[in-house]
Amino acid sequence: MQNKKIGIVTIYDANYGNRLQNYALQQVIKEMGNEVESIYFKDISKSFYLRRTQNPIHKVIKYFVPTVFIRRRHIGDYEPAQEMCDKFTKDYIVSRTIHVKRRRDIKKSVKPEEYSCFVAGSDQIWNPKFAGDEYYYLTFAENEQKKAYGASIGYEDIPKKLHRKWRGYWNSFETVTVREEAAARIIGRIAGRKTKVVLDPTLLLDVKEWDALSDKAVVPNEIGDVVNEDYVFVFFLGKEPEEVIEYKNTTQTYVIDISDVNSELRQKVGPAEFIKLVRESSMVLTDSYHCLVFSVIYQKKYRVYKRVSKGRESMTSRMEELFKLTGLDYVMESEEYDEVKKRLEISKRDSYTTLEKMIR
Repeated sequence: MQNKKIGIVTIYDANYGNRLQNYALQQVIKEMGNEVESIYFKDISKSFYLRRTQNPIHKVIKYFVPTVFIRRRHIGDYEPAQEMCDKFTKDYIVSRTIHVKRRRDIKKSVKPEEYSCFVAGSDQIWNPKFAGDEYYYLTFAENEQKKAYGASIGYEDIPKKLHRKWRGYWNSFETVTVREEAAARIIGRIAGRKTKVVLDPTLLLDVKEWDALSDKAVVPNEIGDVVNEDYVFVFFLGKEPEEVIEYKNTTQTYVIDISDVNSELRQKVGPAEFIKLVRESSMVLTDSYHCLVFSVIYQKKYRVYKRVSKGRESMTSRMEELFKLTGLDYVMESEEYDEVKKRLEISKRDSYTTLEKMIR
């Protein structure tokens, strides 16, 4: 198995945190002396569309409609920031995409003998709402090739109907590590398996490496001058709180807000630009986990809000995990990060060693 590449299996999403955790895990594994390739599964099977159809009448209709017509309808599903994320992936991540047309073809889609092992992780890969598909459990690989680094579930529990199937999936892995204590509790209770909690991949990279990446950012012309001045960076995935809206209306400090996914500015901000905007800001207001992570990496003043978004109110376990680890909280109004840095360095060394042993 020597001198073969390591496959990272992760979700591909037009999401800054998603792309940056993928990049970070790739870079860390490369620094350990390995060839790395990220594998993305684009599911276009009928069962995929049926599972994501909530309306029972629509589900019945789709069942009888040829899959090719369903695909055409969904082909227009396009995130405004998709183009920038696609470009980032093309420029910085070695990857391949596998189109899943039939569920039974999943095990034939990857040749395990071409890889030394596969690493599933990290961002929301086992979230039962929008992930958790069998390829994220590496069903195409041999059991001894199956590893999980910082795998995230994102919820405090999973539906009971998934327990039996996921128990088998989890117990087929040689090594499982997770990003949150909540995920460790779930796997322990359902699969009877003790799992270690490790850092999100973005926290494994040195700040100098994030500097090098963000230095390549192309800042949009309309905010180019502002990035060299004093400004507050605002980024919300859910609804902006009234407190934030009032602050934006009354503050004398310039505000750069890219929360609106349909705005022209948002469509010009890719993952590297996102880091740059956090890095150069004087303060950050957000409900985003990875925006919080980069605020911590760059030792920023910040205010983090619980996300207001239907169906995602419980997705705060990852925030709480980071707060517990660093001693921080939802509000940081100081730039005194010395103790935080010490705590993170200890966890970073431990997580790095865990990953290194896992893929050795």
